[in-house]
Formats: sequence, C-alpha cells, structure tokens
Amino acid sequence: MTTIAAEAVQPAATAAKPLSPARIKETAREFESVYLQGMLEEMFANVEDGGLFDDGEGAKIWRSLRTEEFAKAIAHAGGIGLAEHVERHMISLQETTP
Repeated sequence: MTTIAAEAVQPAATAAKPLSPARIKETAREFESVYLQGMLEEMFANVEDGGLFDDGEGAKIWRSLRTEEFAKAIAHAGGIGLAEHVERHMISLQETTP
C-alpha cells in the first residue's frame, strides 16, 4: 500500500518542467497586468462615466473590459517594474528547484 501512495505522489513532484525565459517573461507581465487591473478598478470605482451605457450592467461590463485593456497596455509598455521583479524571482526559484 505504501508503494501505491509513493507512486501517486511521484508524478506530481516530477511534473514541473522548467519554463522558457520567454514564458517566464510573459507570465510575469500577465501577473503585473492583473495587479494593475486591480489598482485601476479601485481608481475608477467612483468615477462616473455618463457615457454610452449609463449605469446599467452594460456599463459595468464595459468598465471592466476597458480597465483590463488599460492594464494590459500599461504592462506591455513597461509597466511599473513589477514584472521584472516577478521574472527574476521566478528564475531564481526555477534555478534552486531540483
């Protein structure tokens, strides 16, 4: 019974493959984008649009999509420096993991 449990755990432990530098950079940028989206949502929370959709469900969806695109654009334009820190940390974790 012990060997079955050990075999069940082993594939999960060896399943982690090293990520390519490009994939690490992309993941770090995506993380920064999600972080920025949260910041921007808070920043725009009390700003009245008064635009096309007024204050209905359409406005909520529009604001959410717009904020997501703002965050992606900021992150891809260099962001606030968070992606570089995340990237370095991911690389160091990958180097120290057996």
